[in-house]
Amino acid sequence: VLVLNGVDNLAFSGGVGDDSIVVELLGSADAISIDGGAGYDVVALSGGAFGSVLYRPSGPSSGTIELDGRLVAYSNIEPIVDTTVATDVTFSGTAGVDAINIVNGTVEGGFQTIEIQSGGTFENIKFANKTNVIVDGADGNDTLTLNITTLALGLTSLTLRGGAGNDTLTVTATAAGASYVLHGD
Repeated sequence: VLVLNGVDNLAFSGGVGDDSIVVELLGSADAISIDGGAGYDVVALSGGAFGSVLYRPSGPSSGTIELDGRLVAYSNIEPIVDTTVATDVTFSGTAGVDAINIVNGTVEGGFQTIEIQSGGTFENIKFANKTNVIVDGADGNDTLTLNITTLALGLTSLTLRGGAGNDTLTVTATAAGASYVLHGD
């Protein structure tokens, strides 16, 4: 467990084997770099409250997370669990073709989550405590499927945005208590 308070930059390497890396974002760390190394490595983000969060994948198990200007870079991670509090969050797909499924997640750290699954083009992400969420396919001919029957804690609106390309947006099920918006652009 890493508790960051007053740390400017931090680099963490998990090494060989399965790791569970918990990052409690309480302080003012400006840049965090996490390399899970070999094995099955879970990153859990908790603590802190943020206005704007942006997830950008750069590969199947790597990418960046920007939290109000704070940067978390990750590699060799599978999966991510984010229970930080945030108002506006965008989960971006890749420049290629993505098959994105938004489904019921598990309870993580006492919070009901929703899981974003990519089919292998970016790392799966479970989230809770997010108010307004956008799942953006970005470029490519993407398929986004919404199939949730249980809301993540704190969610009030969920937007699916296809992005550039010839995209398919499908709604199989929605949970009561949130608004849903579909954008094909």
